[in-house]
Amino acid sequence: MKLARLGTLVLAAVVAFAAPATYSQAQEDNTIIFLAGPSSDPFWGAVQQGFDTATKELGVKTQWTAPQDFND
Repeated sequence: MKLARLGTLVLAAVVAFAAPATYSQAQEDNTIIFLAGPSSDPFWGAVQQGFDTATKELGVKTQWTAPQDFND
C-alpha cells in the first residue's frame, strides 16, 4: 500500500515538473491564422483591428487572411 502511494506521488511530481516545460516549448511555435470575410466590409475591418490589438498584447504570432471583396 505504501509503495503504491509512493509511486503515485512520484508520478504526480514528474508530471508537474514536465508540464510547464512542454507548454512553454509549444507556445513558442504557435501561429494563429485567421480566415476572415472580405476586407472591404467595415465589420471585418473592425474585427481585424481587435484581432491585431489582442495578439500584440499577448505576443502571439499571427497571420490574417481575407479576400478583397465578396467575389474573391
